[in-house]
Amino acid sequence: MTVCGLAAILAIPQFAFAGGGRFKPFKIIASLGYLMPENIEIKYPLDYQLEPKFAINDNIWLGLRLETAIMVQRSIFADDYQALGIFSIVPFFDYSIVASEKFRPFLGFGFGTYTSRLFFDGPDVAADNFVITNTGFCPRIGFEYNTFNISVEHNFVKNGIEYSAVKAGFTIGGGLKRGRN
Repeated sequence: MTVCGLAAILAIPQFAFAGGGRFKPFKIIASLGYLMPENIEIKYPLDYQLEPKFAINDNIWLGLRLETAIMVQRSIFADDYQALGIFSIVPFFDYSIVASEKFRPFLGFGFGTYTSRLFFDGPDVAADNFVITNTGFCPRIGFEYNTFNISVEHNFVKNGIEYSAVKAGFTIGGGLKRGRN
């Protein structure tokens, strides 16, 4: 239901919402991040995401975060490993402050689904196991400078793995509207 609502908002013509603003209303954020899971020891945490966003006005953005978080733990003495993959689809609401034409700090909040899958490899277990889907929410804070962005977020997953992430990425699209000369 939430995905359908976001798709309907994205389908509304540009002039209906953000037409009078200073910024283009549609952009995509692509980023990589470092994970810090709660209460588990993971040696190789990595996160990547794509997030299409649409501006309601210059300060309010709606987005859909598509994120994959990978956490691997390899044994030092053997070739076995344990890996956890978490795929999340989280609609986001961001409020950004236009500090200047180039610098925009923001606060955000999202609520969506987190699907996790645990993988084992070793002498005793050689199968893919444990697929679980839960709901969760995620507050975040960050800033954009030109097309570069940095954010810090914490994912609270119901009956799942809680984790924080520090992300850096770039923006495709969006930005300042240029007047015609």
